[in-house]
Amino acid sequence: QKLLRRHNTDMNLVVFDTLETALQDMAEITPQAVFINQAPVEKTLEQLKAPGLLPEGVPALMCSLQDKDPRAGELRVADYLVKPVSRETLLTSIHGVGKTVQTILVVDDDAEVRQLYRRMLASDEDTYRVLRAADGVQALDILREESVDLILLDVSMPRMDGFQFLEAREQHPELREVPVIMISALDPQGEPVLSNAMAVAIGGGFSARCVLECSEALIKVLSPGVG
Repeated sequence: QKLLRRHNTDMNLVVFDTLETALQDMAEITPQAVFINQAPVEKTLEQLKAPGLLPEGVPALMCSLQDKDPRAGELRVADYLVKPVSRETLLTSIHGVGKTVQTILVVDDDAEVRQLYRRMLASDEDTYRVLRAADGVQALDILREESVDLILLDVSMPRMDGFQFLEAREQHPELREVPVIMISALDPQGEPVLSNAMAVAIGGGFSARCVLECSEALIKVLSPGVG
């Protein structure tokens, strides 16, 4: 909502707290498009499979965007930082989680970054026990054996990235309340990475021509050097 208001000032936005309430009022609103910020994207696609949910010809864009507000989003993160992260920013974020932190799990596929965060944490006046994982799969393995107070989670990693880890965390009740600080790199355009997937559906379905035109448009946006 914040991004759309900031970058599309002429757009008339009607905001709903849930997809269910939006779909109930869809006929009265007659929207030109629907933007759904809900995780995971696959679950949202499944919800829209039923025929007639979307009005004919109305596109629905699905994504999961994170917010720095710890109360926002189904994935529930305590903070969202963008690399490069300074020592002051990292420690301020840790001190702001609202609980005593003694053991921290650092999850990042870059060994040098893991070591950097370890040095930053060692420089704090508080003493931390630091565990390290190279991806989400290894992080879950560690969490089966160890109790931690905070997780520093990189977004982009092989095997299981940060978003996939957060989705997997929801399947483990004992992990849901462990605070997570997500740490994102910048994309090639210099913007923070906020989501790992985007999907699109349209009321009435896609024609072959529409599929081709949408594909060409996406390629121009996502791979501007192609063609």
